[in-house]
Amino acid sequence: MFLNKSRNGFTWYAHIKSTDQGGNELQHYLNFRFKKGCEPKAQDLNAHGSYEGELIFHDANGRQRKVFPVVNEYNGLKSIEFILMDDGSKPVDLGFTQDDVGSIFGQENTDVQPEDLPFY
Repeated sequence: MFLNKSRNGFTWYAHIKSTDQGGNELQHYLNFRFKKGCEPKAQDLNAHGSYEGELIFHDANGRQRKVFPVVNEYNGLKSIEFILMDDGSKPVDLGFTQDDVGSIFGQENTDVQPEDLPFY
């Protein structure tokens, strides 16, 4: 999946395309925002200025599953459906190591307990 910067320069979006059963191409946009100061750096972008990555669903048991977005249209309204691509039985290679995570998010914090987090 590629995230592209909007023309106003404040938000990011992914252009989602899919084909319905009748062969019609459906398109929709999925918006993303980064916390201030956490935007991708210029060296993280590809030659087209896009930020490339994977959507991952991380369940409560620690399993990770790749996610594939699909555009649906019903009564003229478009929506995005997420399809979980595998059963989560094998680890997903995200293309980075634990050291990369530390450099992205700062020093690892072992003082925070899982029950103190607002989300999983």
